[in-house]
Amino acid sequence: MSAFETVDISTLRVGAALSSPINDEAGMKLLGEGVEITENLLRRLRDRGISRVAIGQADLSMLQELNSTATDAADATDFREASARGARRQLVALTMLGRRSRKNVDPVSLLNESALMCADSLYADRYAIALLSSEDTLRLRVGTRAVTGRVPETECRDLPAGSNDSLAAYTIEQDEPITVAELATDERFCDEFLEDLGVVSALSAPIFYGADTIGAVSIYSSTPREFTEEESLFVEAMGGLVAVSAKQAIKAHAPQPPTETHDADQGTAENRRHQRFEYDLEQRVAPVLNGQLPSLSAFRSVRVLDISVGGISFLWRARPEQDEWIVALGQGGS
Repeated sequence: MSAFETVDISTLRVGAALSSPINDEAGMKLLGEGVEITENLLRRLRDRGISRVAIGQADLSMLQELNSTATDAADATDFREASARGARRQLVALTMLGRRSRKNVDPVSLLNESALMCADSLYADRYAIALLSSEDTLRLRVGTRAVTGRVPETECRDLPAGSNDSLAAYTIEQDEPITVAELATDERFCDEFLEDLGVVSALSAPIFYGADTIGAVSIYSSTPREFTEEESLFVEAMGGLVAVSAKQAIKAHAPQPPTETHDADQGTAENRRHQRFEYDLEQRVAPVLNGQLPSLSAFRSVRVLDISVGGISFLWRARPEQDEWIVALGQGGS
């Protein structure tokens, strides 16, 4: 165990790939080498009651570099002054997200990870993804970074698109990222929802799919902050990497048109007549008892309600207990 260090699982950053195995505090292997940290993996560890794990010292150094994020405006200022280090962090995030986007990852999970990486890289308190769920509605999902002393939270809200009632709606109408130094005094839009969350400053970039704007990726700060042009370009680039996933997520949650069913046994005749083409003609039918073909005297005239590939539905209220029938060829009375 000398080559391993025990850390809290909050140290494990989403998107990081570890070269060493992940062990429990007793030294028992939990996961093998080359494990990529995902939100689902961290959730599984918490569900198993595991709060601390042992990882290799090299991986610990790498995670400490990723985790050296600021939690207040002073640290954020220090970060911007260390431009070389900031550029490296952003490059790491872009590389990680690019690799993730090439894998078979759930589109919604990838979108959330991209926004979280933006917040981690730029020391923001919250992050958000907004997608056009319809022509006039935006679905906004806001998350909180998991830092010491703070429990991660997620909130969802449907917002009207094409209006100035929210930063997200304003962003998708623009061709470039939007920076907000002070949310409460910004006259371009009014976002009471973000104000209620305690957001003071924000950076939001539209997500383009071809020539269409389909959503936005945003980060929020609870303290006054002026985001730089380089930071805006970084968030815009992160949004570009997940544009395909955003389109897939919108398509997956879009209402599907009703499809015609051909199951002759689905529902009663009264229910099914409203789901298929209606007919109004007479047929001669007879019940099939114990697999025996009926005699001619057993046939009765009934009114046909609808016809499909699967069979014919009809109504004969005099004998509702019969559920197996054979339909005679020709019209009723012939």
